[in-house]
Formats: sequence, structure tokens, C-alpha cells
Amino acid sequence: MRRGLIIVFLSFLLLPGTAKLQTPCVDLGITDTLGFNTVINVDDGIIDPGDEFCVSFTTENFNFVIGFQYTFAFDPSILCFLSLQTTPGVLLGPIGPNFSQADNGVISMIWTNLNAEGQTLPDGQEIFTLCFNACGEPNDCSPLYFNDDYPFYPELEVNYQVDEFTTCSDTIILLDGQEETQIKIECTELTIIDIQTCNADPTNGSLSFSACGGALPYTYEVTTSFSPAVLSGTINQDGEEVLFGTVPPGLFTIEVTDADGNVSTRTVNIESGP
Repeated sequence: MRRGLIIVFLSFLLLPGTAKLQTPCVDLGITDTLGFNTVINVDDGIIDPGDEFCVSFTTENFNFVIGFQYTFAFDPSILCFLSLQTTPGVLLGPIGPNFSQADNGVISMIWTNLNAEGQTLPDGQEIFTLCFNACGEPNDCSPLYFNDDYPFYPELEVNYQVDEFTTCSDTIILLDGQEETQIKIECTELTIIDIQTCNADPTNGSLSFSACGGALPYTYEVTTSFSPAVLSGTINQDGEEVLFGTVPPGLFTIEVTDADGNVSTRTVNIESGP
């Protein structure tokens, strides 16, 4: 699965006449790691395929911060970017987002306090919001994480004001108290998922699928327009893979029925050739 990246970078402004110190911030009394917590705003608390929803980022230990830079990543094949909104009147100094590459999962944002003074915000203060469309499949899960290894961009850095004449830099920002968090597209109704096919050359194609969201167990039937044969069986848990090999080219219909009689149907085409 390809991961896209949100890129955030910043050239920090330091106090006049001072230089950025190499002394670790913890040795200078900055002991609380800056973090952002996420709040997913969706009506019923569940992200279904196709839902439009927003993720608010709120502060934790935002103390004496002059500026920050980081690389923030998500999977754009699961979360399709819609918009970025900053909370007005919170951060001192301009915020300059750039989401021209948002379709590839790349967004840049710049923030610094132009007064070159550390700013403190209360825990839980919203500073920006990302909005997405859940464009992936049920049970898909996209990480949200800070990544300081992306080439051509600065590594993660936070600039703190220690006192009137001293600043320091740190290279840690936490997200929901850890290195990454997850956003999952739920499977709330019977759905056929994870369909994978390989072309037949001439009869060694393959077809696999799984199902989720219904009342277990599920039964399945796979039929074709060119043969009376019916491939059938039982699925005993969500996500359990059903795999058929030596499949010829053609159009296949997959029908899954759950224990309550709900039915989900998908049609796939296996092409001929390598």
C-alpha cells in the first residue's frame, strides 16, 4: 500500500543576537513533549465508505513554542483530502498552508511566531483541521504520523524559548501520545471487500475476496456466464480470505449472504494474458 506524505517545513526565527543551541531542551528545563491530539468529527462516530469527515488537531504541552516544522503522512488512497482549515486567532503569526499536491497526499504548512517569542496554548486548543473523504474500502486503515525521514525536506523540529536570550530545538512531536494514530473506515453492513485478481494465461488466473459487516457466518457463491459450475463455501469470520486458483478468463459474479439473509454482490472480470 502506497503511503502519501503531508510535508510541513519552516525556517525558524530566533531572538536577535542569539544562535540556536545544540543543548537538548530537556537539559534546559523543557521537559514536556509537544503533542497534538486528534478528534474525528463525524455524525455517528463511525466512518463509513464515502463519508466526508474532519479531523481536528488540538494541542498538548504547547508551551513556549516559537515555531515547528514536521512531515506529516497519511494514505491518500484511503483518505482523499478535501480541505485544510486553520483556527483563526490562535497562533501568533501567519500560517501558510500549501496543498497543491494534496491529491498525492502532500500538504505543506509553515508557521512561526514573527515576534520570535515563545507562545503557550492551553491543552485541548484546536489549531487546525484536516477534512477528508473516506475513499477507501471498508476495513481499510490509514496511519496518520509524523515522518522526519522524507528526503528533500527538513527533519521534524520544534523551537522553544527557554528565557529572554535562550532558545532550544527538539525533534519530537507526539500524535495522540505516540508516534502515530490510525483512522479506520468501518464495515457496518455486509460488504464484499479485498477483491484481488490475476490474469489467466490461459487458465492459471486467480480470484480472491473476503467479506465483512454482516451477521456471521457468511455463505458465498461464485458463478460465471460461460459455465454452469458454482463455487461455494462458508466464511466464518470478517476478513477471512477466499481464494480460487487455476481460474480461466471471463466475467465472475460473487454473491455473499449473511446469517440474517442480507446479500452483497460484486462482479469482476479476469482478463486473458500474462
